[in-house]
Amino acid sequence: MKYFSLLILLCTAIFTQAQVGIGTTTPSNNAALDVTSANKGIMLPRINDTTNVASPGAGLLIYNLKTKKPTFHNGTRWNSLQSESSLAGNDSITYTITGGVTGFTNGTYKVMAVSQGMSNAGIGSQTNFQDISFTTGLDINTTGFSRLVSFNTTAASMVIEIKFYAPGSNTPYFSLKGTNLGVSSFSLGGTSGTYSDFAVQISISPVIFGYKNWINNISFAWDNVMNISVTY
Repeated sequence: MKYFSLLILLCTAIFTQAQVGIGTTTPSNNAALDVTSANKGIMLPRINDTTNVASPGAGLLIYNLKTKKPTFHNGTRWNSLQSESSLAGNDSITYTITGGVTGFTNGTYKVMAVSQGMSNAGIGSQTNFQDISFTTGLDINTTGFSRLVSFNTTAASMVIEIKFYAPGSNTPYFSLKGTNLGVSSFSLGGTSGTYSDFAVQISISPVIFGYKNWINNISFAWDNVMNISVTY
């Protein structure tokens, strides 16, 4: 009975240990597992196809052989540690589409790069609209963007808002908005890293374009057809 009690006490001490150390007898108080080595690292499971992982849970960490990057699952999708390290919340730049236009699905989607500007044939031209160009991955709206540029049509009720986020923030610090727009250019090709197998470059020419500084709550918009300032 005395030896049994000693065994129970020993097991209790092991299982109530707050930290476990490998290569150290003094693991960090902030770590459940502290691996210490002067010349060795931790080898993550190396997986070539993440679809082979059945029901991945949030926080699951692997090394993706296809993308050659450490990758974690956030409970919804796989994300590269490299691509997510500078993101705010889930995304650093997003585009949100609204308006219920045929061929498009309202929602928020990831953006990888954005540029905005314009050119004209001469001062005083009223035919040159601001272009907003952005790069995204292949998503559910790709066909819709392609259709608009192919048929040279506009989507009068569609609104696209591109938001920029600082690391660690779920509130944007800046945004661009386009209303009543057409697609001036569309291209598909190349790889876009871990987010998608293809990169889609899209340039839109909205009739109304606007800017907003979310930090100072300053915004303005311009109607290119009416040539007047309007509400963002």
